[in-house]
Amino acid sequence: MRSTQIGSFYDVVVLGTELAPLTCAALLGKRGFRVLVLGQQSDRPDYALGKLRLPRHPFAFSAAHAPAARRVLSELGLGQSFRRVADVRQPALQVALPGHRFDLPLDDARLEREIEREFPEVKRPILDFNRRCEEHARATDALFEQLRCFPPESLFERRDLSRLAARLDLERPRAGEALLSEFPEAHPFRSTVRALLAFSASCEPEAITELQLSRLWSGRIRDALRIDGGLAGLHDLLLDRIRSHSGELRMRERASHVVVRRGAACGVRLFGSDEEIGCQTVVSGIEVAALQRLLSDRDPLERLFERLGEPQPRFYRYALNAIVRRAGIPEGLSGDALFIRNLDAPRKCESLLHVEHTALDAERSLLCVEGLLPARAVEERDGSLDELRERMLGALGDLVPFVGEHLLVLDSPHDGRKPWARASDCDLSTDPYERRGPETMRAVHAFPVTTALSVCAMPVKTPLRGLLLCNRQVAPGLGVEGELITASSAAQLAERSDRGREWMRRRLWTKVEL
Repeated sequence: MRSTQIGSFYDVVVLGTELAPLTCAALLGKRGFRVLVLGQQSDRPDYALGKLRLPRHPFAFSAAHAPAARRVLSELGLGQSFRRVADVRQPALQVALPGHRFDLPLDDARLEREIEREFPEVKRPILDFNRRCEEHARATDALFEQLRCFPPESLFERRDLSRLAARLDLERPRAGEALLSEFPEAHPFRSTVRALLAFSASCEPEAITELQLSRLWSGRIRDALRIDGGLAGLHDLLLDRIRSHSGELRMRERASHVVVRRGAACGVRLFGSDEEIGCQTVVSGIEVAALQRLLSDRDPLERLFERLGEPQPRFYRYALNAIVRRAGIPEGLSGDALFIRNLDAPRKCESLLHVEHTALDAERSLLCVEGLLPARAVEERDGSLDELRERMLGALGDLVPFVGEHLLVLDSPHDGRKPWARASDCDLSTDPYERRGPETMRAVHAFPVTTALSVCAMPVKTPLRGLLLCNRQVAPGLGVEGELITASSAAQLAERSDRGREWMRRRLWTKVEL
């Protein structure tokens, strides 16, 4: 019989270190909860290659003026720190496709000139599309300002959502394609919008509604910020905030089981040591399929899948990092670009690229290139990644013509191959604790059923008491904003479960006000 070592007790145990679970942990720590964060084999947003830290994916903070972002940054006191590391991208995005190359700047006058130069025949529909998205996004801010929990859980929250939906004419979610109805099916601008959605959301672009499209487009074109260090820079800000509120971080440990007693999650058992850590709430920031493997009795999640369906991977995000001489970078290349090589086959990995350009020093630049791999090709065919670096580099050469001549270092954290460098004495050492290989690729899922005006897929509150979901699968069609909404909702539900602490906090504030 296996003996179990009884460990300590925390108010909340958070599994995973992606944006949503870390934000939730920081919020709960700020509210006085004793929080433990387990790495759960989640990968840092960057990885070591010699003395460099390279990104695992391109990243733009596209929720700067969203209600959830303002609320989270304000509560955590990150306003000043965030302003020091973030700046506005100009232009917000650059798009290159066959026969066209244009910027999407923040300034309306410059945007109008760009559209007039590239697409004079559809100038009015494009400007109308941009205006309608911005107006729709501003109007729907009310949804996320007034409803702190998404999807709504209580009777009163669902009533408030129905009232807001009726007021904003959102009772029947419309397909995002409705906003593009004035454009021919094969028009390059329609392809541009679809490409942006493919890299901004965590669900299939075809499933995105008008509400989600307007918020994604407006956030990406109007509110996108560049953060020093990318997502890793934001990651480190949240880790510092968790530590400052006495949260405990065990980044290299993971739970092997979620302990369930009397129908409620009450702790976790650590892998290797079998130490059992008690808690009042477990917040899962990992995918629901991985969470299911941590449960001895999987019936509660099976019942959830019967009602909502199980998320199915459709694509995997593959990223390639190329360090090149600055002389090989075209002067007009923006910091963030979409490259559509083939309008007839946009789903092939090398046909649709997201390119992030960052200057490393006076002589070198980093190009982080991302593409989407069909899940079936990855899961069913051995060696599907063997030559992907070369194909991606060849595709990048159509955008950056002399990249091969000026290439210094080439590496991907996803294909399991060794880094390449032009100079034999280049430091290509990697951290043995950081994972490399296909298992590190992020999945884009299809969701059979959506809820809460089609904003949400998986619920935050699971059928098991004390077990909450806080991952990209809760609000997949809202990108970064969706992760912040999920984090805020999970923190709200975890706080509600501790009635004694909530009552004490109300009493303390009452005394202060008096």
